Amino acid sequence: MDEIVFKFVKPLQTYPLKSKCTCSVCPKLIRETTSHEIGLIKTTSIYLNFVSAFTTPNESLCGGNLGRDEPLDYPADYMIDDQHPSFDPETKLTHLETRYICQATRITQITKLFHRAPFIIANVENDKPCIQELADPLFVGEHEYSVSAAIKNTGDHFIAMIKSNNNQYYCFNDLDSRGCYSPNGFVTVDFAIYVLKV
Repeated sequence: MDEIVFKFVKPLQTYPLKSKCTCSVCPKLIRETTSHEIGLIKTTSIYLNFVSAFTTPNESLCGGNLGRDEPLDYPADYMIDDQHPSFDPETKLTHLETRYICQATRITQITKLFHRAPFIIANVENDKPCIQELADPLFVGEHEYSVSAAIKNTGDHFIAMIKSNNNQYYCFNDLDSRGCYSPNGFVTVDFAIYVLKV
């Protein structure tokens, strides 16, 4: 789906990711990048109705590479990674080396969409929910979105679930002679499509 559809529209939901290591001498003190991936979080069988990266700072282990030599005077925790892949451009081979990795806390700042995205594509493939289980509405920062559709990716084909204005659900499957129909039971989905409420 990413290669044939989503890569053309996901840039609309791009947001910055800026994080800082709590160890002031970490060689990767500040990290800045961007992402357009949005996933929904499920807690005790219910999806949160907000995307946490847009509401609260996130803490994780830093993971910064401190090099091959043990940093004996490093002021934060670190670990040994003896399975670090290293590419040799002369031999064009990859071999494993020992590296020391920063284990201090890294704090990722609250983020914000670069653009007021007209819709959001959220990944839910780890949980395989049905469209009726998805959070609705969904808050992405200050923007409110409502679920409009969801997609099930079968590898070489996809099935779309559609939510109508009167809260009825329909299934579209071009391999089914009915085309668009009311499904019997629940259809699990991989991606949720949310539309901006205006």
